[in-house]
Amino acid sequence: MQVTKALPNLINGVSQQPDLTRLDSQCEAQINCLNSVVHGMRKRPALESIRRISSPDTPMFSHTIKDSADTTYILTVSNKGSLKAQVHDQNGREHPLSMSTDAQQYLNASDITRLRAATVADYTFLVNPQKEVRTSGETTKAINRHQALVYVKRGDYLMDYGVQIALKHPDGRTLRWEFKYTTSSNEHAANRYSIQTDNIAENLSFGKNARELVTNEKFSSYGGIRLLGSVLLVESVYPFTASTTDGNGNQNLFVFKDIVTDIKDLPKEAFDGLQFKVTSAENTDEDDYYIEYGPDADRPQGSSFWKETAAPGTRFKFDPNTMPVALVRTDRGFVLSTLNGEKYSSHTFPKWDYREAGDDDTNPFPSFVGDTINDVFFYKNRLGFLSGENVVMSESGEFFNFFLNTVQTLVDSAPIDIAASHNQYTRLEATVPLGDRLLVFSPLAQFILGSDGPMTPSSVSMDVSTVFENTPRARPVSSGTSVFFGFDSSAWAGIREYFVDGDTQLNNSEDITSHVPNYLVGNITDIAVCQQERLMVVLTDGYSGAYVYNYYWEANQKVQSAWSTWETNGKFTSAHVDSSTLYFTVERSDGIHIERMELSKDSAEAHMTGEAAVHLDRRVYVPNTKTALPSLTSRTVGVSLDGRVISNIQAAHTQGIPMYIGEPFTMSYLFSRQTVRDQNGRPQVEQRAQMRRMLLNYNKTGGFSFKVTPDFRPTKTIDFTPRVLGKGSNILNRAVIDTGTFTGFVLAKSDGVAIEIESDTWVPVTIQTAEWDGVLTRKRVRV
Repeated sequence: MQVTKALPNLINGVSQQPDLTRLDSQCEAQINCLNSVVHGMRKRPALESIRRISSPDTPMFSHTIKDSADTTYILTVSNKGSLKAQVHDQNGREHPLSMSTDAQQYLNASDITRLRAATVADYTFLVNPQKEVRTSGETTKAINRHQALVYVKRGDYLMDYGVQIALKHPDGRTLRWEFKYTTSSNEHAANRYSIQTDNIAENLSFGKNARELVTNEKFSSYGGIRLLGSVLLVESVYPFTASTTDGNGNQNLFVFKDIVTDIKDLPKEAFDGLQFKVTSAENTDEDDYYIEYGPDADRPQGSSFWKETAAPGTRFKFDPNTMPVALVRTDRGFVLSTLNGEKYSSHTFPKWDYREAGDDDTNPFPSFVGDTINDVFFYKNRLGFLSGENVVMSESGEFFNFFLNTVQTLVDSAPIDIAASHNQYTRLEATVPLGDRLLVFSPLAQFILGSDGPMTPSSVSMDVSTVFENTPRARPVSSGTSVFFGFDSSAWAGIREYFVDGDTQLNNSEDITSHVPNYLVGNITDIAVCQQERLMVVLTDGYSGAYVYNYYWEANQKVQSAWSTWETNGKFTSAHVDSSTLYFTVERSDGIHIERMELSKDSAEAHMTGEAAVHLDRRVYVPNTKTALPSLTSRTVGVSLDGRVISNIQAAHTQGIPMYIGEPFTMSYLFSRQTVRDQNGRPQVEQRAQMRRMLLNYNKTGGFSFKVTPDFRPTKTIDFTPRVLGKGSNILNRAVIDTGTFTGFVLAKSDGVAIEIESDTWVPVTIQTAEWDGVLTRKRVRV
């Protein structure tokens, strides 16, 4: 019986399932192809050479930066021999970069590839996960416990005011003095000056000449008294206690030493630098805080007041040399430095804010102190760090502050420091925003950081979402509506897709490599997702090429889930996405290069006759003699704008012939073994299908090889080009790019033959559909 079977498309990539259970659109192997639901299966785009940046075998970290002018910059950091940081733009131009010595020391990690970065406005923060964060050795000023503040709050006629001092001498003696003043009566109007508080304070200040009650020694021999309006500052070289008396039940004269219970009792005017601890009447430490009298930068000069301050004699600053560093673009280039508030290379960097209120109990250092920072991110107008089990986020809108501004109340904008809730220790490694929530990853589980309403320290929560293993080396990446993350096993790796089920609204994660369980070799090192083209690139340490995943959702159904590989004459070491452009660092025999791949449209189409794409790796456009030739290798070929392959590149360049120069790569598509199915889609294993021929519908294709290899027989190859005698496009020595149908004879049993499409030249290849015909012989009939 004559049969024909259509393969409506070839866009669902590789499957390692048995041939009988595969989709007709899946294949056995696919190299250097691009699967598109719009265009079909085609040859992948070229890798355009941007710049060689280092020698081979150089460990490297890379990060892309997009500025407001729509320019893309690639930051690379390497430490082969010595630390080196470079910035190149999308056209290969290297921009000047100045780096401080402190930044060099911070970034010089034993494994440079583990650095992490995040760009926020003009700043790119870089984190070394192998660097422990420490506090600075600097401490706040200690309270002078040998002083007391005396405050004359009100004056009355004919009233005794007294200040009593009891000083503890080092020899064990207790020395006592009393400063006294009695106001006049109200018999005369002139006596009203007597009851003015500053007059009372001034007369009490003469107590510095008072005599000790027993030894008759002057108080001035051990200390002094400073006067400021209605207040006195009593100071001594030795510890002392102070008390006051007045004729109004101690309501007119007050003394404060070390501790106050109510800040309202203090005078509005005092001495700069004077500090007190404010304690509650309940005598608990939870609501204690510290105050200092002094000026403020935000107030007019000379306008001092009582303000909250940090506990005296305590550490209050980060060591900036152990904190993340920042890269900033300036008019003169890029500057990379620690955030220490100092000027470096014409740019003044901000500094990490220090603790200005409370102590280690009421306003402790963030949990990342004494630990390492594993990742950096930006979320809901806060700069965030992952450290240990904690997510630490800055004050809202103040990216350099991780302390409370006040310990008297918890404001909504205050920093956030929250630990993951899990039944075992889990080190947080990465974050990905997903909708209005933040997805946080550890090696063992995934957590959701969110809140009901605005995110505040009081409303934030972090709960377990799903429990799946995640590789710590490669950051998870968002595809817009879902998140891709990797997992490693002993020999093979895989990728999961995290999403919220549209029907159940439950968090879920599916293994999108379940049909290729032994495909990704080694451990995953990098993941990049191009949302516009619905494509993901995965790099591993066990394969020099790149694993590529194409996906497409139609409503709530995924209609494409295609794995394939890309290979080049070198090793992909990192991948980044900018809109529909991929940027790679590629290690080749002569060094590490930055290279670009345009996924949406090849830039060569604007120059080539017939708008043909030019499929060459390390590709460079040489329009005239003013553009220098790149280094040529034995693999390098030239292609003129009319499609001629140039054998003598040097001579053509001398003549000023515009051309593209690069290295050809091989595209390969190996069909699955073909099966016949009944109307219900069941394989007809009891029937023999003898294939006669295969038809391939191609579009804008310049040719390919059609290879047929029956089991235990040699390969037959048909080299196809769309040349047609008498057609206007058939010009000698030029490639023909055309659309049509290719027919190749197979003449073999359908499940006993390997059929492959291959292309190793610069020309484009796009196969949209395929079908085959043959003879079906029934061995028995189902009844």
